[in-house]
Formats: sequence, structure tokens, C-alpha cells
Amino acid sequence: MNLRTNLAVPMLIAMFLSALAASAQKIEYQSAPGTDFSQYKTYRWQRAKDAAYPEKAIDEIFVRAIDTELSKKGLARTENDVADLIIIYQIAILGDVEWSAGHSTIPFIGEGSISGGPVGGTHMIQKGSFILDLYDGKDKRQVWQAHATKTLDDTTDLGKKNKNIAKAMSKIFKNFPAKGN
Repeated sequence: MNLRTNLAVPMLIAMFLSALAASAQKIEYQSAPGTDFSQYKTYRWQRAKDAAYPEKAIDEIFVRAIDTELSKKGLARTENDVADLIIIYQIAILGDVEWSAGHSTIPFIGEGSISGGPVGGTHMIQKGSFILDLYDGKDKRQVWQAHATKTLDDTTDLGKKNKNIAKAMSKIFKNFPAKGN
């Protein structure tokens, strides 16, 4: 193995791990103290007042993924006004500029080598913020909230979006307190 390969392999691994860390999903939870979640059997959807929702196809993917996870927790969706839980979700997508600059120590591959040259640039990234609120249907008080943030990819493929959203909802509901608090 030559010197260039010895230098390139660790750099590729570092770049891969950095990409994974940058796209990691952060999830925070809040739960009302003393809530007995075992009492909840049904839920219904409600829209947040003055909230912007994604296009219909994406909205349906979110609702379907949440329905699937709530079903796994033993909850049944109802269209009636009377339900044990009221489910509301909101999304914000923020554009942000990511700056990357540095000083390269990787030799230029080709004739001769250039070492220590400047590298850098800027590019736009999108960060998504997802909030899921569960309210007691009778008392109208919030009993649980999940807030997830993630750097988003720029795919337009609905199949990939469906897969990513389902995976995110699975992670969010992993800590849903279905039986007690």
C-alpha cells in the first residue's frame, strides 16, 4: 500500500463519519407527570391553527406513518369528535448556509503534488423540525410531545421520503409511554 492510499483511507472514513453525524436525528420528549397512558384507547387528528403543512402527498405520508406507530401502541384512530387523544403535528423546514473552510494536507493526485492548499466553500442545507403533540381529549391538556430535528436530504423521490418518514416515526415512538409514565 502506498503513502497516498494510507492517507486517503483515513480521510474517507472521517468524511463518512462526519456525514453520518451531520444527518443524525435529534429527538426530545416531554410528558405530563402522572399521566396514565394506559387509559388512552382512541385518537383523532386535528390541525394546528395557522400552521403550514406540506403538500398533500407528503402530509399523507406523515399521517400514515404516525397512524402505523400509534396502532402498534394499541391505539385506534377514530373520526368522531370524541376521542381519548387529540393528535397534532407541525413541521418547519429551515434553509441554512453551511460554511466549510480549511486547509488541506492531502497530496494532490497526479503529476507532482500540491500539499497544504486552501479548500472550502459554502452550500445550502435544509434542517427540518418536527413537533408531535398529544392532548387528552377530555381535558384538552397536553400529555406528550416529541420534537425531532434533522438535516434533510434533497430527494424528490416519494418512495424514499416515505421510507425516511416511517423510519423517523419509528424512532420517535420508540419512547412513547404506552403503559403508564
